[in-house]
Amino acid sequence: MTNTNQWKKLDQPLPAVIPTAQKLVKTERRPRSLRQPLELINVPGALLRLELVEVLVGLQHSAIYKHIQAGIFPQPVRRGARCTRWTSDSIRLYLAGQ
Repeated sequence: MTNTNQWKKLDQPLPAVIPTAQKLVKTERRPRSLRQPLELINVPGALLRLELVEVLVGLQHSAIYKHIQAGIFPQPVRRGARCTRWTSDSIRLYLAGQ
């Protein structure tokens, strides 16, 4: 079953003003200020926040969670319902294995 409204849209002329490429391109994420120092990776057993793990590994949070599901990335430590941390030891092992 075809949608007739869809075909009407294709028959209409192109707009006189085409939006600039800048509006069409997705802007990059702004870097956030870190709440934990980068040197915390060297402290054995330290619990690292997701934003610090993103910076250290070079992946965004969605890619990190996909790697966790695939078994590539270390499992986080759940400290509560909305609190997830990774141990510095597990992140160092992950970085050494790459």
